[in-house]
This record gives sequence, C-alpha cells and structure tokens, in this order.
Amino acid sequence: MPTSAHELPLEMVRNRPELVPTILRTVFDLDILGDPSITSESFADLNPAELRCDATVLFDNRDERTHGVIVESQQRFDGGKQYSWPAYIALLRLRHKCGATLLVLCPDENSARRCAAPIDMGHPNWVLEPLTVHPGMLPPITDPAEAARMPELAVLSAPAHADGPHAVGPRLVHVAADFAEVDAPGRVVRRAVEVFGAVDVVVANHARSAEQTLAEVTADELDRCWAVNARASACCSPRRSRRFTTTRGRAGGSCCSPRGSISGRWGGRSRTR
Repeated sequence: MPTSAHELPLEMVRNRPELVPTILRTVFDLDILGDPSITSESFADLNPAELRCDATVLFDNRDERTHGVIVESQQRFDGGKQYSWPAYIALLRLRHKCGATLLVLCPDENSARRCAAPIDMGHPNWVLEPLTVHPGMLPPITDPAEAARMPELAVLSAPAHADGPHAVGPRLVHVAADFAEVDAPGRVVRRAVEVFGAVDVVVANHARSAEQTLAEVTADELDRCWAVNARASACCSPRRSRRFTTTRGRAGGSCCSPRGSISGRWGGRSRTR
C-alpha cells in the first residue's frame, strides 16, 4: 500500500498540474508549450495491462496536444523501474501522439541521484535519462505572495530549507490522519497549535471522491465522502475550540477556508468526474 510520503507529492500534482511545468522550468530550464491538465494514470487498456504510472500531466495548446509528462514518486531506488519507466513514456507517446517526459520526485539527494541513472535501451543512441528532483533542488519560497500562488511548491521545497538561512522558526510539520475519522481534524489542528503556538488560517484542501458510478457507489462510501469533504472541513475550523483561537495578541480570530468537495456523480462511467 502506498505510504503518505509517496502520495503527498502526487496529490499536489493532481491538485495543481501547473506544479509540473514550474518544476521543469525552475530546475531543468525546460519550457513546455500548452496548458497542463491531469489525466488518467492507467494504461490498463493497453498490453501489458498491469502498467500504471503514478500521475500523468498533459499539455494542450488550443486543440493540439503538445506534450505529456509522466510523474513518478520514488522514495528509493527500484531497479524494476528501469524497465517500466521507458514503457510508460512509449505508451503515453503512442496514445496521445506527442512527445513525453519522465519526471521523478524523490525525497533526498541520494535517491534522486540513483533514480537518475541513464537507462540504456539497447538500441544505438537510445538512452533514457530520467529527470529527478529532490527538495534541495527547489528554491526556498520566502515570499508570502509566492507561497500563496503556488503553495504546493512551497511545501515540496520546505524540508530542504527549514533549517537554512531562510528559515524563520518552524515552518512545516507532518501529521498523518484519516479525515474519515471523527477526531482526526481536531488532532491535526491541536498538533499545529503545539508546534506553532497559534493557528491563524486553516486551508481545508482535502477531498475524497468515490470512483464508482452512481449505480455502483455504496451508502458506506457516500458516508465516507461526506465525512471527509463536509464534516472534516467544519471540524478543522479553529473556532470550534477557544484553545485554537490564539491570535498572538491581535484582534479577531482564526479562520478556516474549506475547499474540498465531493466529485460529481453521473449515471455512466465515461461521464464520471
């Protein structure tokens, strides 16, 4: 089962596909023409059926598909990826009739260096060199306006710069929680108060979507969607408890901005979104 460390950067890409061209431009000086959008990550309709990459971002310029980027989250080197990664690129290129790039998100320099090892395809002059990124390769985000514009990039770069010259006290803390559980939102907010001393703003950007059609989805799954998207957002509000509304002496109190929502359900699978 994928860990939270594996899934976190992928959720950021799924939530904001613009993160991918930002990283490619910032780290590799690579500009891709077109507007990015997230798409299916499965190649199940092609042989071999078991191939499934972590995320795919497609770029479109008006009605033309210009490029595709395979995004993989790799916590450590896996020799098997040297065989599946070239297949991902080839299948994406075949399906969408456009160029393709492989971007691998790694947690540290060592894993990024090992995952970047060239993959010799055996054919003359055909060598795949994965583009790997670790937090130390990303710039520190110290401008609040820039962090607000691209919070995902700020989160990805924070681990490498939390103790550096740009750090101003603790900047990031990770809390694993299943927001379908009643006490999880309060536990997350309490942890933030313990570390930072106060909570000014909560951006509740979590979401859960049922993957079944309307005819297939169960009542239990709908209950979990409601618990995560609606109940948890309300329970994240610091105003639910006085001990969460510390404002460092300023007037007013903390606020919560809920942004998660249940995906629309349609009768047919092809229109599920």
